[in-house]
Amino acid sequence: MTPPRGQRGRRARHRATPRDDQSLADLLGIAAPPAWTADAACAQGHPDAWFPEHGEPNTLLHATYARRICAACPVRAQCLRMALDNPELEGIWAGTSHNDRKLLRRPLLERPAA
Repeated sequence: MTPPRGQRGRRARHRATPRDDQSLADLLGIAAPPAWTADAACAQGHPDAWFPEHGEPNTLLHATYARRICAACPVRAQCLRMALDNPELEGIWAGTSHNDRKLLRRPLLERPAA
């Protein structure tokens, strides 16, 4: 049996990516989305832009579009904090990819507790 697309040659990992019928609150496992999400610039964009499929046509175009929208977002700092606090989140959050956030999180993990 052939493994599902995206899982060939590597171990499958659980990552949080939304389904078409899934809200942000559902994705995060919380009762309601944070209040700041009402002001998020991405609320008006197409959801596929923030969750580009690796290897699919227009992946780079979607990611670039999402990053441009995020760059001018008034709640970018709150979004980045949420994305850093939830490492399982996939996609573009606050203009950063999953890999960008892993790099940003690394120094936070290496700091001694205050």
